[in-house]
Amino acid sequence: MMYFSINSQGFYPDTLLANFEDKASIPSDLKEISDEDYNNFFNPPNGYYSVFDDKGPRVEKLPEPDYVSQANSEKKEIINSISSKISVYQTKLLIGRKLTDEENSDLNGWLDYSDKVNAVDTSTAPNITWPTSPDDESTT
Repeated sequence: MMYFSINSQGFYPDTLLANFEDKASIPSDLKEISDEDYNNFFNPPNGYYSVFDDKGPRVEKLPEPDYVSQANSEKKEIINSISSKISVYQTKLLIGRKLTDEENSDLNGWLDYSDKVNAVDTSTAPNITWPTSPDDESTT
């Protein structure tokens, strides 16, 4: 038989309790926990996690992922990476330098990609097909 204490947030097998010399060191708030609940706490089923708080030890269902927030974060990350890719070209243009044909083509590819990423509707997450980056297109 197994017991738990909310105060100490610990577990105590009945065999250990019988061996305590100083009964005052045994938590006064011991409550019995079933073998099944004890085992589930240490080996939660898929989709669950363990919690031990002022309500005692138990397993709770994992919350559903916030796919829209994840998609918004990914979108922001992609936009930031695009900005770093085009910053050299922007700097050259700002100081009046001309771009080579290859640089101009590369810049246009990144700007087109930026438009496509900005057009992605993240409210449809997790069902999003992200546009292919110019880096990925050049390796195929």
